[in-house]
Amino acid sequence: MTLQEIQNSENLIWENIYDFEFFFYIAPNASYHVKCKLLSHSSIINILNKKIYGIDFDINELNRKYIMDLHQKKNLILNLKQILREQILYSGIVYNSEILTIPELRSNKLELFYQPLNDVNFYRVICNGIHDDVNDDNNDDYDFEFFNHDFTRYVTCKLLSHTSIINILNKEIYGTVFDENGLKHKYNLSEHQKLDLELNLERDLPVYLDILEILNEGMGRRIPTQANSNYRQ
Repeated sequence: MTLQEIQNSENLIWENIYDFEFFFYIAPNASYHVKCKLLSHSSIINILNKKIYGIDFDINELNRKYIMDLHQKKNLILNLKQILREQILYSGIVYNSEILTIPELRSNKLELFYQPLNDVNFYRVICNGIHDDVNDDNNDDYDFEFFNHDFTRYVTCKLLSHTSIINILNKEIYGTVFDENGLKHKYNLSEHQKLDLELNLERDLPVYLDILEILNEGMGRRIPTQANSNYRQ
């Protein structure tokens, strides 16, 4: 399958999966059919990991239908009309994301988006082998760090606001640019957050590291890339 065919199939999937729709009339000769899909937190994590780090997931999970109440629908219409009006009237530029083919992953560095159990927050996690070349002088873009139980891995975690997650998704899927300096905001995590994050990652990281090892053995992967992206180290 060619790159264009893959992109076309992804666009077709998103066009046919939605939970609510409405029509937006911006002018007598300009009307838009708007489709909205509610995404669970786990789906958002899966999409981010697929688009940015090439980690596959069962896309059938996106077929789950959600029933929105009247309040949700009203808020969607009011907010989207304002956003879409500004986008349509003041922005006619389309930005294209690039696809980079990487035949072999660099060292044993693992990067992914993650949401622990019983936590509403999203995190960008970077896991390096203890002997990997980690530049400590410029590696302060995180809110929490720890070593795994046997001191073979050094893990950094960066909390991402829901607004940042939306911005990243819009950039990776629809090419909408945003000020990535907002991703550098520092958060103070509570002791409970840090402990919960570390315990969950101690459990889950071995699974992702097994996937990384398989990819490093020659399967290769395709990941979207964008120059000067602050959420990809």
